[in-house]
Order: sequence, then structure tokens, then C-alpha cells
Amino acid sequence: MSDRVALSVGQFAGAWEVLCKAAPGHALASEEGTEYRFSGIPIPFFNIAMAAAREESAEGLSERARRACAWAADKGVPWFFVTTHELLVEGVEANAVLDECGLAPLMPLTGMIAGKVAGVESVPDGLELRLAEDEATSEAVVNINSAAYGMDLSAGMEAIGRARFWREHVGVVGMRGEEAVSCTAVMMVEGYRYVAFVATQPGHQRKGYADAAMRRALEMAAERHGESPTVLHATAAGKPVYERMGYEVISEHTIYMEKRFWRGTRGALPDGRGWVAGVMGGGGGGGWGGAREGGEIGGCPYLGLVMRRRAASPVRVSSAPAGRRRGVRSQNWRRNLGWRP
Repeated sequence: MSDRVALSVGQFAGAWEVLCKAAPGHALASEEGTEYRFSGIPIPFFNIAMAAAREESAEGLSERARRACAWAADKGVPWFFVTTHELLVEGVEANAVLDECGLAPLMPLTGMIAGKVAGVESVPDGLELRLAEDEATSEAVVNINSAAYGMDLSAGMEAIGRARFWREHVGVVGMRGEEAVSCTAVMMVEGYRYVAFVATQPGHQRKGYADAAMRRALEMAAERHGESPTVLHATAAGKPVYERMGYEVISEHTIYMEKRFWRGTRGALPDGRGWVAGVMGGGGGGGWGGAREGGEIGGCPYLGLVMRRRAASPVRVSSAPAGRRRGVRSQNWRRNLGWRP
């Protein structure tokens, strides 16, 4: 495994550790060659098992996947299994191997790095960039991503939608008046600036709002922590956007999901057509780095799992106490995923 691949794997696991530690019910574990980062939040994006062994054979991958399924069995939440192509022995057909283990491929991600990304040259007209440093703007990061990717992330609000989470990281929210329209997060992971939660509200895309938020977040993280390299994991849609920003490829990954969590959905296996896949930084975005058609950066990360996009309401930033504000309406996650125990 090259140093850059090792960096990508470490950043992936490290970023999810940051997210998971913010949740009170998290479980972190390491087995030989597998890293577990489970938040306990009932959204698959927040729970991962990552295969990290070098020179993995088909037999080794199968055993690792079965052990991961067993480890996750009593956690009661949907989760993702993550592979890294560069760690597999040449010729290993991961999809076929993991299909026998009850895992279906959801989407590819590309690990990317940039030493420096240019700052914001000009903020789009009418856009104000605010730091996520109070409860209202912190909640907006979650609500914008929920709206952008058509999935309910409210179960993660107490973990990442509170000001306390952003004290050590940087969240930037793009505002038009009192409406929150875009956002980006930069989390500090082992000294690197890790980009995530890049998203733009439907109705405000292709205007450069997320691009401005991302560049400003990277600037702020550099001011606070030094201008270290920046890493993200991009979807196929996001990859060309990030390459234009100066990022280069360091690894390739695939996200898998247990078939039992797909049961009863209208999506198709194994390719997942019929699903909207938004993500970490990208897909309905891409980088957690993502981009939509036309080059607009979207969000990544959630490996959004819904059958069709629902109409989104504007995300307003209110000065009311947190307990009195209304976020994105909570929905039944088991129904959304078609999951039954």
C-alpha cells in the first residue's frame, strides 16, 4: 500500500471517528484489517466498517465481510462496508465476493488530495457566508444536506447539528437573507483538512454558492490550524469538479450495504438504480465532495438513500431557542430504507 493510499484510508476512518464520537451511543473498534466506526445513529452514512488489510485475497475479503456483518448484527442500525481497490490482490472480483456475503455495491468514491485550494475570489451576489458557530447555523448544515439529498438526517442533529461540534471544526453556511442555501464542513482529521457535507438547497444550485462556502471553509480552517493539505472522498459526479479545483486522485473505494436493509424497497440490486444517491461531500454531490450536473458542487456524503427526491422547504435560520426551532420533519428511517428486522 502506497503512502497516499494509506493516507486516504486513514482519513476516511478518521473522519468517521470524528463524526461518531459526537454521538453518545457510538462504538469504535479495530480488528486486524478492519476498522469499525459506528455512531449508533439510524442512518447508514453514520456507521461504517472499513476493510484496511493490504494484499487482500478473495478469501480474505470474504472472511472480513462476514465478520463485519456479524459485528454489526446486534447494533440495530443500517451501515456501510467500505473497500479500497488498491488494497485488493489483482484479479479479485469484490462485487462477486461480497454478493455471497449479503452485501451489494452502492456507489464508488475517489480519495483525493490537494496541497492548496484557492480562496474565495468573489462571493456570488446576494450571498453571505457565515460560520456555523451558533445553534441556528449548526442546524442549518444538517437541514441543507437533508433538503439537497432528499433524505431525513434529523436523527444526526444532536451529534453534528449543535454548536459544540463545530468548535473544533469549521462549518460555513451560505445565506440569502435569512434563508440558508449552501454549506460545507471542514473537519480536522489528524492534521489534515477533511472536506464534507458540501450541499446546496434545491432551487439555488448552479450559482456557485457551495463552491464559495467550500473555499471559505478551507480558508478558515487554514487560519485556525495552518494550511495543511486537504482531503476528501468524491463521487463520480464530484471528481471532475475537484480536479478543476486542484485535487488529485490518491485512491478508489466502493461502498457496499447489507441486502437486508434494502429488502422491500423499490430500488434495484445490485446497481441501485431507482435510488437517489447523494453523498459525503458529493454525489447528489461529491466529497463528501460532490457535484451536480453543470458543475455545481453538491454534498457527499450520505450516500443518500431515498427512492425519489421530495420537495424541499426553504431552510430558515432562526434566533429562537434550539428547543423551539423546527428542523426537517422526522420520518421513519425503517420505512425510508424498506428495512425490517
